[in-house]
Amino acid sequence: MVRYFARHPAPAFTPALAEAWLECAASLNPELDVATVSDESAGLSMVVLKSTDRDVTLEFSVVEDLDAHVREYDGIAFTVARSALVAAAHRLRQFPPDPTHSGWSNG
Repeated sequence: MVRYFARHPAPAFTPALAEAWLECAASLNPELDVATVSDESAGLSMVVLKSTDRDVTLEFSVVEDLDAHVREYDGIAFTVARSALVAAAHRLRQFPPDPTHSGWSNG
């Protein structure tokens, strides 16, 4: 397992991610309709790979070394029920926008 510490997303990242998840749940073809959500400063991104009537496959990527001249990426894909995306989006909207505020992990 690889962990990337101190990759705090910009305040706009989590609301954009929540909105994308809601769009994924509602769209017939989220892989075509939902834009990639990314935060260049933290090296984080999410893209929709494929979908069915019930599920959506999301890929989350992280830049391995933000200071590298040639960026390499590490990522993982999850297949998630559309209903779970709605619930997760509502929960994500409750996160505080400031990573120094309680509720965020520093790890």
